[in-house]
Amino acid sequence: MILRGVSYRHAGPAGFTLGPVDLEGPDDRPWLVLGPTGAGKTTLLRLLGGALGPDAGAIEGRGDDAAYLPQLPERALAGRNLAEDLCGEVRPGSSRRSELRRILALVGLDGVPLSRRSRLLSAGERRRLALGLLLLAGRSDWALDEPEAALDAVGTKRLLAILGDRARSGVGRIWVATHRFELYASLAPWAVVLASGRPVAAGPLAGVLGQPDVEALLSLEERPSQKLWISLRGRLGGVGGGLPDPPPKGGRIAQVHALLSDRAGVA
Repeated sequence: MILRGVSYRHAGPAGFTLGPVDLEGPDDRPWLVLGPTGAGKTTLLRLLGGALGPDAGAIEGRGDDAAYLPQLPERALAGRNLAEDLCGEVRPGSSRRSELRRILALVGLDGVPLSRRSRLLSAGERRRLALGLLLLAGRSDWALDEPEAALDAVGTKRLLAILGDRARSGVGRIWVATHRFELYASLAPWAVVLASGRPVAAGPLAGVLGQPDVEALLSLEERPSQKLWISLRGRLGGVGGGLPDPPPKGGRIAQVHALLSDRAGVA
């Protein structure tokens, strides 16, 4: 897929401007859109998902039926029950109910009755329900804005399984804006890093995170796993051969614990 001179300016005298964005990336893996708050991630996701049209430039290779899942999709769940939120009918027919229950099972809401009010679900359950809406929409390309927000570990695992299956199927493209990029490493993503509305780096995730300017922009050294590693490396340098390698960029505390156990003999 190629973005050629894509730009968009939000209304108002101090409106944020994205672009121009010139990018070319692979179609066979998800894209992660990274950057600090206010970098333009949501604007780019809305353009990719078709919720906005660019003021200038063109997006080449995107399907005509892209879908955008916003940061807080659960706010749109205002139906009288789950069935109405999913298909617009309070009491759908039996075949439709079977399809809705299949979707609920896919997103980890199996057993939740279609008659339940969406507003009575937890925040994580409503986020799963919104993902179910995306599955039902049948769109080819997906743009998801921080889809892991409000999900617990089980819900996140379910999300990654859905995205992984879709990526492997080659059905369409996936774009994800996130601050928790380490969650998506198993999908071998291609990453775009934005700053002040312009791309500053693009490429495979590991290579992008290894660039010094990206490390500073994303404050990788301030992440808990990195700070713990730096502290312990100084104190345990002689234990079990030392700690020669840092944890993966963006790694979580659990990853550091595993590395300490494996490489330094520290339980």
